[in-house]
Order: sequence, then structure tokens, then C-alpha cells
Amino acid sequence: DGERSTAIVAAKELLKDSFGRQPTRGFLPGNSPTDIVNPGVHGATGRLIGSVAQCQGGRLTFVSRDPIHLGDRLRIQPATDKPGTAFTIRDLRLGGKEVTRAKSGERVAVGCPPDKSFRAGDRVFKVSAGQAFNLSQSACRKRLESVTPGKAVIDLSIHMPTSDRIELTAACHGLSLARNFSVESFPAKDRPLSQEVLAKVFGKTGQLPLALGPLECGPLPAVVLPLSRLNAVRREFYQELAELLEARQHEARTDHRRQAMADLAPAGTAPVAPPRFAVASSNLHDLSLLKQKGVNELILPLAPGCSNKLGAGGRAAKYAEQLLWDLPLVIFDADWSAFQAEIKLLIEAGFKRFRMQNISQLILFDGMQGLLLESGYRLFTTNSQAALSWRELGLSAATLYVEDDRENFSALLNRETGLPLTITAYANLPMMTSRIALKGVKSDQPIVSDRDEAYRVDHRSGLTVVRPEQDFSLIGHLAELHKMGCRRFVVDLSHLGASSAEAHRVLAACEQDEPLPGRSNFNYLQEMI
Repeated sequence: DGERSTAIVAAKELLKDSFGRQPTRGFLPGNSPTDIVNPGVHGATGRLIGSVAQCQGGRLTFVSRDPIHLGDRLRIQPATDKPGTAFTIRDLRLGGKEVTRAKSGERVAVGCPPDKSFRAGDRVFKVSAGQAFNLSQSACRKRLESVTPGKAVIDLSIHMPTSDRIELTAACHGLSLARNFSVESFPAKDRPLSQEVLAKVFGKTGQLPLALGPLECGPLPAVVLPLSRLNAVRREFYQELAELLEARQHEARTDHRRQAMADLAPAGTAPVAPPRFAVASSNLHDLSLLKQKGVNELILPLAPGCSNKLGAGGRAAKYAEQLLWDLPLVIFDADWSAFQAEIKLLIEAGFKRFRMQNISQLILFDGMQGLLLESGYRLFTTNSQAALSWRELGLSAATLYVEDDRENFSALLNRETGLPLTITAYANLPMMTSRIALKGVKSDQPIVSDRDEAYRVDHRSGLTVVRPEQDFSLIGHLAELHKMGCRRFVVDLSHLGASSAEAHRVLAACEQDEPLPGRSNFNYLQEMI
């Protein structure tokens, strides 16, 4: 406890001038975090130090509630709470005179970006301060130039078999370099060449990424060498050594990259087979969907008590191979045992297929045999290594990430991972799932962003879920994805109701692969970097 308290005090000292997000109790303590998001406070970061009184002539004026320095960074937050503008103070004036600092309570004018406009009443936040932020541009450049990458430590051996020849041998990072140099020498009268002199000369490496480590010297003749010649020998030898090290490092990086590519699952062509469609529904009694043309599987939400509601031991058991039980994204500690009991009941009733949304949910199936577990899109599968990892963990299928692009889908679907991969073809995807309630927001009215995008807010089971009114859809690209190698698609109708007219319209569009207007394909047609 003492170490923890000391660490917290030290951290607060380091962060006191950063003006980031305010400290909170965190997500885990208590049932409903109330101090993490406060809609009544405009601006997520920074310390509120005033409001704009006037803005003209490239300067804005305000009374600062905090001491302010040249080099501090401000953010001007519009009264509408739309995105603010941040800039570093380069021009600070007090009573019309240029100053480097102003006290709390003084009316100051600061230079602002010429391409931005501000209004009286806009809030002024200080988002950073301190010595590091008060440096001039030239001082910052000098500080950056003084930072050098880590240097390679070399073991150096120096021998002089004759008075006119010096032999250097260096070892570094498994690399060895030996060179002979001719030198001119003179008999020493009082201070002959010594290991101390050589250490001083060869300890200077300049801008090269080298540092002298252990120095070994053989017997040295009683001579004196011109310092200019020794320096020239050192520069020539070290330059060659540095170039060899750079070439070795480049070769190592190339080898690592080549090995990483070789470790990828090999490319291959998926066997030709018609696509399968798994339809997700929020209604446990939508078993009739399995009789509908083109519907091969049904995904149902797993929650405590669902086996009793469905009558898992009766009619539903006939469809055990076609039913996939979907775990929620969040399971609270208090509900964990109830989910364990429900999973046990479903397995006893003959159900074996479950889809996880959180890697911790693997614990729910620990020690159970003969199950078919798969990952939802939230368990990111964006490359073949991730797919191979899921397979090693015992999963039987994985869902690719919904925000991926066409090029990566193609690359991943053409890898022989040994794990069947699924793509979400249609869904209403949550933009945010949080324990934090949004005060004053009603679920029956959409909230609209500054880009005129509408969202719905739902408060349920201790969670706040924000969903866009625009659905996600790759319908219209299913044939293309099938050609890439995708053999299974998820069509999530849980927000529509499987028996609704809109749900039937979506299923019909899937069958014909006809795009639906007004939907978003996220990044599918874009090239992700």
C-alpha cells in the first residue's frame, strides 16, 4: 500500500501540468460510474481558465483564471461544444505590451491561428503547460538534435608489432573487423604511447552510433605517434565498422521480415461451395426462420433463463446443429455464475455451438469437450496469425472484423489457416457500449452529431449502447466476397425483428446480392493503411 501511494503521488506530480482528463474512480468500482463522463462539462480535456471576451486583429482577449505563460497550449471550445481548436501561445500581451507570463486574474491577449475565427463566450482551456512547453522552436530543435539513438558497444584490441604499423580488431554484435594501418612514429623522450592515450583517442566516436567498450592493448613500443594520424586512423576504422554494422542491421531486418512472411499461413484457394447464411435474431422463438429459403443457421442471444423460455429440451433440440448461442459482449461479475449454469443446461440439452464476444469468455467453457466455439467480430481477426491463434485456442470458426477493407479481406480469405472465416453481411453495429449512463438522453429520440449523423441510445442491463440509425451492409458485394473465399455470412436482424417487412427485404436482398440504399459499408471500399 505504501508503494502504491508513493507511485500515485509521483504520477500526479508528473501529470499536474498535462491537464489531461480528470482522474476518476475508474470503471470497475461500484455499479454505475458517474464521474467519468459529465455532459454538463464542455470539453473533455484541459483546465477551464476563462471565456473569450473579444477576438479581432488575430488576437483573442480573455481574463485568465490561471497563471499563463508564453508557450502554454490552449484549446478554444465553442459554446456549441463542437470540436475545438488548439494552438500554442506564441504571442502573449498584457496591456498591449509583449510579456512572457501573466498572473491569474489578469486580462490578456494572445495571438491565435489566422485561419480560425472565435466568438465571445467561447471557453478557453489550458491543455498543457510547464517548462517543456515554454521552449522556443530553436531550443526544441537543439534538444531533439541532442538525442541520439542507442550506440553499439565495441570491444577493441590494439597491437603494434612494429613501430610503423598499428593493428586494430573490433568485435560488435557478432561482427568482427580487423585492419592494419601504417603510421609514422618518433622515439619517445618522456611520454611514450600508452593504453590511456589510445583509450582517449578511440573513445571519441563523434556522430557514429558506436561506443568504446573494453580496450585491450598488446605491448606498445616506446614511441610517439602524431595525434592527427591517430585520429585519421580512428575515423577511417570506425566509419568502415559503422557501415558494416548498418549493413548487418539492414540484413537482419530483411531476414526478420522474410521470416515473418514465411511464418504466415500459406496462400491457397478455398474449395468451391455455395455460401451459407447465419441469421441473428433477438427473439428466442424465431425457429421458423430455419425453414426459410437461404437461411442455414440461426444465432440466438444467450442469457440466463433462455433454455426455459425456449424449451431447450423439446422442439429446439432438433435444430441443435443449426443453432448458435451468442454470448453478450459484457458479463458482469454478479452474473457470471448464472451464465455458467445456463451454458451447462444448454450443453446438457444437446447444444454445442457458442459464439464469444470477449476472450475472457473462454473460461466459461474450460474443461468442456466436444463443443464448437467461434469468435464474434469484436475478437479482432485481421490477419492469418490471429486466425491461427484462435485455432490454437480451440475455436472452430472466426468472424472477420467489420471495419476491415476489401484488400485485407481478400488476403486473409486466401490464407490456409485451417479455420473457417465468417463475414458480417448485415447488422446494426453499436458505436459504443459503456457502463456510463448518458444523462438527459432519451431512448425515444435520436441524438445528432455535428456531421448530421443520427444515433439511438439504449439503456439496458446496466449498459448504455449507442447505435447509428444507419445499418451496416455488404450486400451487393457478397458474390465478390464469395469469390475471394468466404463461405459463410452473418445477417443480423436482431434490431429489425425477423418477421418484419424490413427483415424480409434484407433477406431477399441477400439472396439476390442486390445492394440496399442508405446503408454503410464502413471501410470496405477504402484502402486501410
